[in-house]
Amino acid sequence: MSQDIAFPVSPALASPGKLKDAIYDFICAYALPALLPENVFWANQNRQALPAGLEDFCSLYIVSQSRHGTSVEYLIPSMDSYPDRVAIASLFEYLVQIDFYSNSLNYARNRAMTIANVGRSSIGPQFFNQEKYGGCSLLYTDDPRDMTGVMDSQQYVQRFMLQLRCTMPEITTVELPGFDFAEMNRVENVEVHHKYLI
Repeated sequence: MSQDIAFPVSPALASPGKLKDAIYDFICAYALPALLPENVFWANQNRQALPAGLEDFCSLYIVSQSRHGTSVEYLIPSMDSYPDRVAIASLFEYLVQIDFYSNSLNYARNRAMTIANVGRSSIGPQFFNQEKYGGCSLLYTDDPRDMTGVMDSQQYVQRFMLQLRCTMPEITTVELPGFDFAEMNRVENVEVHHKYLI
């Protein structure tokens, strides 16, 4: 009887985490003075230019990511016509930089300080822990730093920067090879056919 080895195939991303949504919503909910949602954007992921003629906004960047611990594998049973799948789950930590800009006095500083205060309280982790964000966590918020400088207007524009340390599960699934039936060509009695082995 021969057997072909079947390897797991058809990889698919199944990560439930919505870290970008969680951070975006967190900024919109707690930055004071409040920012218009369209003035909060992920800057380096979509090649987006700075808002024209506007110097009152927030930009977000994922600076780094690192894995924590060892990946965990678990079975996802088949449903309907879909085969069994194996899920490979890893926990990643993300360092996210937040830059607040404003040409209004102390707006950038106040927004950064508000996010730092709420992020270091019990409210920040509870906000990220909502079911709709799929297992994201807020671990720590660094202190804001003054990064004020000259921008396109040739005027000094206030810029305060802080970083959030967050975690999010990353999950990849692959098909688990299996079979529905087996064909046996010969059934042997060990005592009769292989009596010299016992």
